[in-house]
Amino acid sequence: MTKTDFDASEIYALQSRWQIEGKCLYYYGLRNGDQLHRNRVRITKAQLAILSSLPRALSHEERRRLGGLLGCQVVPQSELRQIPRSFAEARFCKCCCANDFMIPGLELDGEGLCPMCHTAEETKSLKSVVPLVEGIPHAKKSRFDIALFYTGGKDSTFLLYYLSKVKKLRVLALT
Repeated sequence: MTKTDFDASEIYALQSRWQIEGKCLYYYGLRNGDQLHRNRVRITKAQLAILSSLPRALSHEERRRLGGLLGCQVVPQSELRQIPRSFAEARFCKCCCANDFMIPGLELDGEGLCPMCHTAEETKSLKSVVPLVEGIPHAKKSRFDIALFYTGGKDSTFLLYYLSKVKKLRVLALT
């Protein structure tokens, strides 16, 4: 929808997940496509005044002042994205299990792909910046070889077992 397609009697609102902070709009979520890294938009004082008064009908002049914000950050209320209240209401990526209930603000592209799947072809040749550690040496000048944040959950319990019993490391469990 272009900004000339909007009805003057329609009620406009700030799209879900966009928040006004100072002189900027911030998107709290994971955007898709060309917008992946465009989570902050600077706004003028006139735009701030209009945005702060939403939701309401906008005059032709106000729509002109909002310019490029119309259709993305500012939409008719009928086009507001609904934030799912449960897993059953979530929208899922067609390639993976990403959904907008577990990842709040997740945007799916026109093909139903999440940002990770959408950029998979572009990023497949990237190398991890996190080094893979195959072994942890025993510390010579310490009572412990490793420290572990232990929550009592399944993951940290298994990790505590694996590091202490399988790898034979002296583990300092931090709770």
